[in-house]
Amino acid sequence: MNDTASQVSAVESAVTTDHGWNPGDVQIGSVSRLDRNGCMFYRATNTARLDSQPAEYVALPDGQVVGAGETSAATVLQACGKDAPAEWWAQVITRFSDKVRGVVADPETTPSALRKIREAGGEYTPPTLSTDAGSTKITFYTMHYEESAPYEVKAVLSSDGTLRVDTRKVVP
Repeated sequence: MNDTASQVSAVESAVTTDHGWNPGDVQIGSVSRLDRNGCMFYRATNTARLDSQPAEYVALPDGQVVGAGETSAATVLQACGKDAPAEWWAQVITRFSDKVRGVVADPETTPSALRKIREAGGEYTPPTLSTDAGSTKITFYTMHYEESAPYEVKAVLSSDGTLRVDTRKVVP
């Protein structure tokens, strides 16, 4: 499944199965800035239900299509994350982990998040990634706009492939 049309069709099939959406109401868009190592990222929306949350999917090099979930986040990081920067890891964990709320905080795209972090007594740092004893660790911030609250996220992808994600609301 190397061609884009086949991938989009597979994502549409997964979306209708996972979410029960009518195939005629599904719109699939590419999230090409996340594409790497043969993995192609997609966002699905339901055009008939404007209040529904978008659904994130990735087509892996082996043809498998996966959507959000803790196991999926670990699978995507392992299959696609080799030599990826911390920002990429933060984006994938935010989109595919059920435990992360909001969007990745960034000085250029979410300046209000940095202000909220400071107001809560925190200090913004960009996503940081380290590898230690076969495990990969990342720390980053997200901003949940509906709550008007920043979160600190710490995640560890163990050498056995399990992903542990801890989030903490940054409060004064």
